[in-house]
Amino acid sequence: SVDAWVVDIPDPRKTSEMIQWLKDQSFENDALKHVKHIRRWTDPEINGITALLLVPADQPAPALPDGLTPYITPIPRFPARTLDQVKAKTLIWPVFYEAYNHKEIKEEAQRWTPQTVKWFRDGVNIIRKEAKRVRALGELPIVSYVPPSPDAHPGGSRSFIAHDTRVSSQHPLRHSAFNLIRLIGDSTSDSSKPAENGQNYLLTGKTLFTTHEPCIACSMAILHSRVREIVYLYPMPQTGGCGSVTCVPALQGVNHRYTIWRWRGVPAGAGGVDVKVDA
Repeated sequence: SVDAWVVDIPDPRKTSEMIQWLKDQSFENDALKHVKHIRRWTDPEINGITALLLVPADQPAPALPDGLTPYITPIPRFPARTLDQVKAKTLIWPVFYEAYNHKEIKEEAQRWTPQTVKWFRDGVNIIRKEAKRVRALGELPIVSYVPPSPDAHPGGSRSFIAHDTRVSSQHPLRHSAFNLIRLIGDSTSDSSKPAENGQNYLLTGKTLFTTHEPCIACSMAILHSRVREIVYLYPMPQTGGCGSVTCVPALQGVNHRYTIWRWRGVPAGAGGVDVKVDA
């Protein structure tokens, strides 16, 4: 996904007026031609608020009329190529259905270099190995892990790993994601430094690997930590907050979005965890 500026239009009757204003400002951009201008929220609790796509986030935030405030949200990088992709991508933002072209295939191939694939595979192998270890200790085999970024200098960035400890601690909130965020927070806190805006965003720009699709509470905690993306192995159809029960980063009103990847190279099932468990 890529980031873009969008704005919510509380009064649907003003949607056409805002679209015309957008055209008058010459905000049309080829980088956004594969996504639709409008996203209409159908949830009755949201009252049919309409969101309008503005410009890519690498441009300055546009000054809007009527006191409207833009915010940044992720949108799909490419159009949908199959009907299944239409459904999946629309969870992030509505897209057009288009055939493949060679330029986009080349761009995607450049992102997934052999080094990048190895970095992702290494992350998956680490959480699978740790899950096996903690399961032998009697814990739930649910593990979360944040590695150094693939372009970090050697020794310039730490990795963090934590597992679910609800069994040993007898505490209902000791989920692996909570434990990981707490671990990172404890390791980076320094009361001697003056408070700075954003200092508590513990996962900014990071990739979080986790064995199981995070529950809704963990998905929200991850969102508030400003993670860049997560990679999970096992979907949790009855409790998952990253697409199964709901998709937390796609909810209306949240102030951050993150990319969700599911790693499919694992055996079917839930990795030794009851699907009713909040992971």
